[in-house]
Amino acid sequence: ALEEVQVVAFSKQKKNSVIGAITTIKASELKQPSSNMTTAFAGKIAGMISYQRSGEPGADNAEFFIRGVTTFGYKNNPLILLDGLEITTEDLARMEPDNVATFSIMKDATATSLYGARGANGVILVTTKEGKKGKANVSFRGGVESLEVSEQHLEYVDGVMLGRAAYQNPWLLSDVDTRLFGASGAVSMDREAAIYAMLPYIEQQLANGARLHHVTRHMLGLYQGQYGGRQYRRHLSEHAHKAESGVEVLREAMAFAAAPPERAAVAG
Repeated sequence: ALEEVQVVAFSKQKKNSVIGAITTIKASELKQPSSNMTTAFAGKIAGMISYQRSGEPGADNAEFFIRGVTTFGYKNNPLILLDGLEITTEDLARMEPDNVATFSIMKDATATSLYGARGANGVILVTTKEGKKGKANVSFRGGVESLEVSEQHLEYVDGVMLGRAAYQNPWLLSDVDTRLFGASGAVSMDREAAIYAMLPYIEQQLANGARLHHVTRHMLGLYQGQYGGRQYRRHLSEHAHKAESGVEVLREAMAFAAAPPERAAVAG
């Protein structure tokens, strides 16, 4: 909204009075399952080009430019300011998004003129959160990988998030309603029935031009820890991205996770 406050160099202005090219994103958009904040820039900030060359621990910083590189040689990276003080790319990479209040980039000469030559490649302005009057809000991250651990934490906090654990093992969510919310009765379908219930939706997405892996990438961990789970995952990883792949690829992957003959005999 035009009435929102925009950070501008050493002051703040309303957006409707800003004439420079400045882009601001919410700190929540920088949160991701990574300890390196620079890897969250790609595709989220207009005017910023970002790419990561390596995932090696300690050397996983993404390189980024604002509207390209306009100088050569030494110091061709943007000027980065944290609460008005210059910091390095390494400092920015290890910041916690939870500590960020605003994140803005200045892109043109009008916006960066106060910084002189150091602003030639753009300026990144980061401001951190300040203390406020009222009740304290406490948040923490990491380590919640099961419903058992969730139940332990819920004795002391208002809520927990099973982000990465639920993505790696989606079937984990099948017990949430009964264990955490006291719902009566367990989930009435198994993994295979859940996939068959998804087929009409998948076929609709394929008809609209999507590829199979756009849906199945969220289902790769469905058989984690189960018989044939690795083969199921490998088959989808190797074939679902192909343009010609349809729901038959998913059915083929499910066949790997079917009960082995000896188990089927016992079950029968």
